[in-house]
Amino acid sequence: MDHKALVDEKKASPDSKDLRVFYLSDKERSPYEIDRVVTGLNTTEARVQFRIQRMIPSNTVDSTSYALVFAGEKAGNVKSDPKKVFAFFEDFSDSTLKQWTRVWGEWTVKNGAVFGKTGKSSFGHAEVGLYLNEGRDWDDIELELDLMETGSGVVYPGPFLRIQESNLQYTTAWWFEYYTDRKKCTMRPFIVNRDGLWKYRCQLPQPLSKNN
Repeated sequence: MDHKALVDEKKASPDSKDLRVFYLSDKERSPYEIDRVVTGLNTTEARVQFRIQRMIPSNTVDSTSYALVFAGEKAGNVKSDPKKVFAFFEDFSDSTLKQWTRVWGEWTVKNGAVFGKTGKSSFGHAEVGLYLNEGRDWDDIELELDLMETGSGVVYPGPFLRIQESNLQYTTAWWFEYYTDRKKCTMRPFIVNRDGLWKYRCQLPQPLSKNN
């Protein structure tokens, strides 16, 4: 949506707290508000995400069940809990990391961010040692991750997705690898902790700089 135009025309609030999503389950009932997450505020391509309330058949468009409403400040607090929008959301507000399995390295939570000190293991190159316990039955994944590398020299951080075995000796997964201070990145397989080397190469818009 063009949130900038709405703000410029004084039709919507710059902080998006007046943007609401309503769902109409059927014509005999009143619509009710559902949680949403808004990104790209005050831009021409703001994104409003919400969880569909029932499955939409393939090759069809549902143009009557959902409505985006703005300029509704008097209606109370907007529903915006990301945990009710996404299949999984982690803001690291819980320092115990109870939804995660730690198999390698030292992991701590500070000010809503998780910090990992891994070093090099004796089992190969798969040094990622913090795994999410959920997601085994997910059919499709769209991941948004804020990542910062604090190591020295050129290092290769990045998440592992679709883990078949979290045990460090037998890790099998897809590794999204990034080069610090360069634009290089790749998706490469790891099979029983053996590096499958470059598989899909690409370039980042900007180099992944350390401590940034």
